Amino acid sequence: MGNGSVITVTVHDASGTPLSSPATAKLFRRVVPSGQRDASRGAAEFVVIGLGEFTVVAAAPGYAATQKDVSVDITGRARVDVYLRPVSGTQSLATVPGKPLLAPKAKEAPAVALLVAQSLTAVGRFEDAAQVLREFLKDHASTQEAATARRRLEQLAANGKIRSN
Repeated sequence: MGNGSVITVTVHDASGTPLSSPATAKLFRRVVPSGQRDASRGAAEFVVIGLGEFTVVAAAPGYAATQKDVSVDITGRARVDVYLRPVSGTQSLATVPGKPLLAPKAKEAPAVALLVAQSLTAVGRFEDAAQVLREFLKDHASTQEAATARRRLEQLAANGKIRSN
């Protein structure tokens, strides 16, 4: 596969069986999205440039989204097994495939989320930017940056770029 490293993801249900229902695996390098794949019969494969630390987030309808960290070392191959648990009445459903999702460490760095939203806006992905801002406000409502996030959401809505929040 050239100079790329391969990360193989297997998505399992709670019993350990590879998931047969539709699932999505998203890959992040630090807080930057590095790819998204549909997990066919529970398996997805990513080709990445370079070695290092990655986070995989797996999601499927009816299951809670789950994350797992993985390292790609000098061998250039890594394998990660992610186990999904069914959603109970108090948990939220897994994210809908194709919707933006911040890497877990991004929730610890409010400025990163605002930069991601700004970048999405710059490339015309207004609804995705709005989703990132809404998620940001859920996690950081009491921070100084929340005012900036609210203002950006209001500007997107006022300019007709998103549905009313």
